[in-house]
Amino acid sequence: MGVAQAMPADKYGFAPTTAIFAPSQGAKYDGVRTFAQEISHVTTANYYFASKILGEKMPVDPKSIQRSDDERGTPERPAADSFAYAHKALATITAENAYTTIDGVDGLHTRSVVASFISAHGFDHYGQMVEYLRMNGVVPPGSK
Repeated sequence: MGVAQAMPADKYGFAPTTAIFAPSQGAKYDGVRTFAQEISHVTTANYYFASKILGEKMPVDPKSIQRSDDERGTPERPAADSFAYAHKALATITAENAYTTIDGVDGLHTRSVVASFISAHGFDHYGQMVEYLRMNGVVPPGSK
């Protein structure tokens, strides 16, 4: 959440482009998510994985999470709520049910595997968003 709050409002639509890099690098960035889309993606994933752990239907419509790049602030509330929902799901994991099979991601997995994926997936995108901050001259909150 700190990364989402650190990005200036006018930079929510930022995404790296080939023009940022030296032509010799051969970087290709067509279709790369904007900063706002990164937030929406993590938010949707948190709800999805947590709902799998809880055995529930996602409590929000994923389409309602997708926001335009100029809507500073709007992705933050759903994002915060998605983390609260994920914490709720993680709190239900016990020694007795951690390794029971559930309908996970692309098949059957244990609750502990889906729980670990919430964290791993979030850190993957956190790393991308940190780079977006740095490309815009913003020091990430974790580096201050």
